[in-house]
Amino acid sequence: MASGKEVGLWQFRGPLRGSFGALSYEPRNFVTVTSHRVWSKFSSRMECSSQRPTLIIQAVMAETIFLLRSGIFRLIISFLHLVYSGLEHFDKAWALFKRKLERRFHLRVRDSESYVSDFVTTLKKCPSHLAVITGTEKVNFEDFSNLVIWCLAAGISYISFYDCTGYLKDNKEIYFKYLVNNKKLDPNYVSFSSNMNGVRNGCKKNGFKRKIHVNILSIEDGKPLFVKLVKNLWGKALSSEINAVDINERLIDEEMHNMIGFIDPELAIICGRVQSTFGFLPWHIRLTEFLQIPTIENINVSEFTSILKRYSMCNQRFGT
Repeated sequence: MASGKEVGLWQFRGPLRGSFGALSYEPRNFVTVTSHRVWSKFSSRMECSSQRPTLIIQAVMAETIFLLRSGIFRLIISFLHLVYSGLEHFDKAWALFKRKLERRFHLRVRDSESYVSDFVTTLKKCPSHLAVITGTEKVNFEDFSNLVIWCLAAGISYISFYDCTGYLKDNKEIYFKYLVNNKKLDPNYVSFSSNMNGVRNGCKKNGFKRKIHVNILSIEDGKPLFVKLVKNLWGKALSSEINAVDINERLIDEEMHNMIGFIDPELAIICGRVQSTFGFLPWHIRLTEFLQIPTIENINVSEFTSILKRYSMCNQRFGT
């Protein structure tokens, strides 16, 4: 093909040598050139060329690049994003509607405690530590209190709420007061923690055996805490308090658990449609089972027991 000739919507410069690197084009008026004209010019030149497959590939690639640079492609992407967002919001609204409808036929929270206690007896296993990753959602007082009460009824010793925004940790006192006052929960049955130094709320002086430990975590308790620990260990090594050769995975694991003050979570619930851990305790989730729910808003007791049942049915081989 001679140099500078037209093919459809583009003007080729230089010989087509079978590689896209030898092809340069200039997009012409996309509106005025009809598809019939494009095909007629393109087909007439293809008949005279011995490099027909190569020209087809080059023309398709050139057309794709032109569409990528035009506003049409952006319009299509925006439309698809709008449709996807609409479907996502509709799905969440439908889930909330079903929860509100089901709540009318379910027992009250106080009555549901005995239901949860009886239900866990039918399970093969039940987690000792349940983590709730709120993700992009905000947990209201009612859902927060219900989850704590249901975990207490199920015999779960630890429940951790992880909020990467830090909202829960900033308002921890309000949540705890709502749990005790509005739900009439005896504070002797709950240990409330929002820091990593082991100091917890609850009745410790009289030696009462705590039933459930509620932990409020934020992004600061994830990677930043791990970095802080490693720096502390390295500082001790420089000051000869410990040997550098003794800094290994086992030592870090022991120090991390001493700082956190609770066992690794066996089950973590991710709330929302985003499939992410949001930076949740990267050192403590090696054996954690992750389950996802559409939203935490208006969660009912049947969904809670369904989550426990799904966890009970999971077969964890622990690398064997």
